[in-house]
Amino acid sequence: FYTCAADGELRVCNVMTKNHTELVASTSDGKMMHMFKFSTHSVHELVTAQADGHSVIYDTRLPAHAKVMDIKFEIGRCESYRSLSPGLKPVKCVDIHPINEHTIALGGEARTYIKIFDRRMCSSGERSNIPVQEYSLESFYNGDAFKSDRTFSCPGLNRVPGQQNSIIKDDLSVSWLNYNKTGTKMLVNVMGGDIFSLHLDESEGECYDTEECSMKP
Repeated sequence: FYTCAADGELRVCNVMTKNHTELVASTSDGKMMHMFKFSTHSVHELVTAQADGHSVIYDTRLPAHAKVMDIKFEIGRCESYRSLSPGLKPVKCVDIHPINEHTIALGGEARTYIKIFDRRMCSSGERSNIPVQEYSLESFYNGDAFKSDRTFSCPGLNRVPGQQNSIIKDDLSVSWLNYNKTGTKMLVNVMGGDIFSLHLDESEGECYDTEECSMKP
């Protein structure tokens, strides 16, 4: 089995031989590895979400789990990310599209932006880390204030009637995302208490405020 932790290390342990855990990968500067996920398309590939701004694909069949691809979660100087300085941003979550094995979704400390990458375009070149699509949840918090953003926002996602229009906080981030079985929907958790169910094909969705919801059996 594999495990990762706050020390930024990815380790593997053979439960059959009861060997000690072996270090197979680590983040730069020992920054946290938030999570990893095995591909549903290939049991030999896993992809990480790292606090150093990288999402790395490893092949477990290769010696020392060599990197297959390194995707940077980067904010460019020309992108319309208000109050976000350019550079690498921590990646907190990752998922692989259940139908299209080349599509990878990343979320993290880039406010409420979700970046969609095509791994076929991430191999080389100056556009290797430019997402093929983006989703922004900022319109939910600020209404039409972000309507002119150059992103694939969700115009059908609005505040529930009567909800107070609160200005989005700079410290909001995407802490979890997950495709449904067909890849047409995505469940997104935003640090701050909101959970979104996005309908990717219709650019719509619903929001569930965890502070107002009670868990029932």
